[in-house]
Parts: sequence; structure tokens; C-alpha cells
Amino acid sequence: MVNYDELLLISSSFFEGIDNNITILSNSSALLNQYLENINWVGFYLNDKDKLILGPFQGKIACMTIPFDRGVCGYSFSNNQTIFIPKYTIAKKTE
Repeated sequence: MVNYDELLLISSSFFEGIDNNITILSNSSALLNQYLENINWVGFYLNDKDKLILGPFQGKIACMTIPFDRGVCGYSFSNNQTIFIPKYTIAKKTE
């Protein structure tokens, strides 16, 4: 179980005095990757005028750009809304 209070305490002291956003996002993704269980990706997308662009992350290969009108991330950004996707299982193709 993740102790979010501890995570916030670590992150606030970890980034004290740092003013570079890419540095902060890079180590934030590493910190979250270390603390969160059962994930395959954690990271950030950045607003780039008419699309989201991939920022610092830890995990599997990700989409490099996401138009605001596409997919869960685009919808979430466009509507300023958090979306929870329930865990699911993908059946393996049998031959």
C-alpha cells in the first residue's frame, strides 16, 4: 500500500530549490515509478498548442503526440477531467 503522505513529503524535499520543469518531471516520474505498485507506465504529457507531447516518463513505449480530440488522454485534457479506467485482462490469441 502506498503511503501518499510519505510520498508528498519526499517529493517536496527532493525538489526544493530546483527550478527546471523537465528535471522535476523526470525525477517525479522516477519517484512515482518506484512507489506505485502494479503499473507499467507513469509520466507526463505536456501541452503544445493543439496537442499533447510526450514528456518525461518511466515505462513502456508511449505515444509521442496526442491530439486533444483523440483517446483518453486527449479527452481528459480537453475536458479538464480525470478519467479512471477499470483494470481489465486481455485474452491471449490462441492458434
